Amino acid sequence: MLSYYNADMEGTNNWGQRTSSSSISPDTTQHLEGLQSLKVVTSNTQTGEGCEESSVSIDPSTQYTASAYVKGSGTVQMNLVERDVNTVALNSNTSSVLTLTGSWQRITATGLFNHGGVKASIIISTPTQQGITFYVDEAQLEVGPSALGWTQGGQAHFANWGNNTTGASSITLDAATPLDGSNAIKLTTDSSGSFCQIYQSVLTVGKRYKISLYAKKGTGGESIFAGANQPNGIDFTPTSTYAQYTGYFTADVSALQIKRADGVANSELYIDDVNVEEVPLISEWDFEANPGFLVDMVTSSANNLTNNGNITAGLGISGL
Repeated sequence: MLSYYNADMEGTNNWGQRTSSSSISPDTTQHLEGLQSLKVVTSNTQTGEGCEESSVSIDPSTQYTASAYVKGSGTVQMNLVERDVNTVALNSNTSSVLTLTGSWQRITATGLFNHGGVKASIIISTPTQQGITFYVDEAQLEVGPSALGWTQGGQAHFANWGNNTTGASSITLDAATPLDGSNAIKLTTDSSGSFCQIYQSVLTVGKRYKISLYAKKGTGGESIFAGANQPNGIDFTPTSTYAQYTGYFTADVSALQIKRADGVANSELYIDDVNVEEVPLISEWDFEANPGFLVDMVTSSANNLTNNGNITAGLGISGL
């Protein structure tokens, strides 16, 4: 069950500096996904400089795994700490020391919280005295002995998106106004408000999911539905600027669907950075200014979307 989720990250997502001699800030120049990461600068004055999140509620006698993606210089390690109601450390689980490079690498720490604790701290810090700069993105805490498969912002890649349209409604790629990357997906309804959707079989019936996506509108006033079969999902009317929309649903079919909801004529809808994941994830931090973390959509062959980064070319369209 989802026991903690920080919905308003405000750039640093409740993470703080580990010591007064280190500093943290949101950074838009380096990010694995989305628009920013957490930048950490250490001062070479003591061991253990870095960043920390200490506000995660946990259940007793439960195994947890923390993970994050990091890059930069020097070496870091992760500590997953069990704390009591007064924040006193009861037990700590430490990862191996990781040598940072210019590429994103995942660091994890796992531990059984069986000492009566009620909070978890996730610490990423220097194992020795160093003056370094490193970046953190896509951090999460989840129940279980290992980190779930994570690829570009989600529990698993999407593959082979299909699409359905009726009448003169259309689904195209839009290179002019993506949230980030190369393209967004554009859903356009015809003069009759005919149906259009993209879909993919990634759900398990009976499982509970969190879905989030960025969307905006062009012309018209059409709404978007995203989830399993209506009403099992989220239904919203986007504004003219990108915003993230997030909600929870229980799957009654295997197909994840993103579609026009109401049949409003001559409407344009733009979609980017979609993520769906099972609820057992405890907490996550992508250091964006908005909720959730992201899976960017890409395209592969005509009339199919695959996910491996940002939206690029496909759907039979060339030169995007």
